Amino acid sequence: MHAVHTARAQVSFDSLPLDDRLRKAVAHVGWSSPSLVQAKALPLAMQGKDVLCRARTGSGKTGAYALPILQKILEFQGFNAGTKMDRKGPSAVVLVPTRELVEQVRQVFADLTHFAPTVSVAAITADTSVAAQKSLLATRPHVVIAVEILQSPLSYDFVQ
Repeated sequence: MHAVHTARAQVSFDSLPLDDRLRKAVAHVGWSSPSLVQAKALPLAMQGKDVLCRARTGSGKTGAYALPILQKILEFQGFNAGTKMDRKGPSAVVLVPTRELVEQVRQVFADLTHFAPTVSVAAITADTSVAAQKSLLATRPHVVIAVEILQSPLSYDFVQ
């Protein structure tokens, strides 16, 4: 238990290699210090390491993976100069199990990109029409948040 408290005390948002726009957004949403899961996961994720964590609802898991994703996007060559990134597709795809979580995760990404308005996020759920999905994806969003849908061969044939 002592190690957990020590790890949290040593990590602050200021001690992480975050873009200034992300630091402003973190302050803007009222995150004064990382939650326990963020304190443990962010330093590793910011180093590019894979992180697997399990924590209760409301523990800050979304911020623990959203911040490193957004940091990488903002670091991409040419982005800081305000130029449009030459991408063929999204930089990150976030899959969640429910439509409600799509909206919650989208809101966290929206909050964290408040001061980086050129970073685009698209949310896609099962009730998003194929035409609307194509339209959203044609804009080449940096992040796509979607519901993971397991399809049977029959429904897959129907969609094609």
